[in-house]
Amino acid sequence: MKTYFKTFVSSLLAGLFIGFAGLAFLLVSYLPNSSPLFGALIFPFGLILVCLCKTDLFTGKIGFAFNDKELTIIKLLIILVGNLLAAFLFGLLGHFIFSKNQDLLAFTNNLVKIKTDILNISSLTLFFKATICGALVYLAVYLYKTIENHLLKIIGTYIPIFFFVLFGFDHCIANMFYFAFSFSFTPSMILSLLIAIIGNSFGALVINFAFRFISLKTNS
Repeated sequence: MKTYFKTFVSSLLAGLFIGFAGLAFLLVSYLPNSSPLFGALIFPFGLILVCLCKTDLFTGKIGFAFNDKELTIIKLLIILVGNLLAAFLFGLLGHFIFSKNQDLLAFTNNLVKIKTDILNISSLTLFFKATICGALVYLAVYLYKTIENHLLKIIGTYIPIFFFVLFGFDHCIANMFYFAFSFSFTPSMILSLLIAIIGNSFGALVINFAFRFISLKTNS
């Protein structure tokens, strides 16, 4: 039980770090002369904090589920719930702190609409975007784990996250923050979030299996 509680607290911190990254992304991106590039440049520091502090992020853990015997389904569920809860609560806090900034709220609402407009965006498209995101997050964490040089370790973690944000791919924990920050909850948000969770998990696991297959072939 104590181990599960530690995992939950760790997952809350990881969700908070992603929430901070999401808030920084919004504050940089909504400005009149801004571009998606600026938000993409700052968001990756959220995952870097997760890795440096060794906290538990679902999208950073799920791809290694078959490599780590201690990473049980129960632990993964605890991590997911903790991540989503922290991102949700931080998003609500952000909404009330910046409630008078109508331009920021309008930008966030438009971002959320793009991510949840199931009528105009097929579920398959959302799934593919989430799958690519999951693959890139797995790659970022994999590089952090395997690269020994500290500077290259940070760069290797940074680059995949930069690209998933720049291209607008869907990360379930970040999306939860944006949904809460917008404070305009709809049923389509739940469906969009579920698709993002499944897609992120699938993308991470596919890359993990591919890396393991290459390693097996190389050693044979």
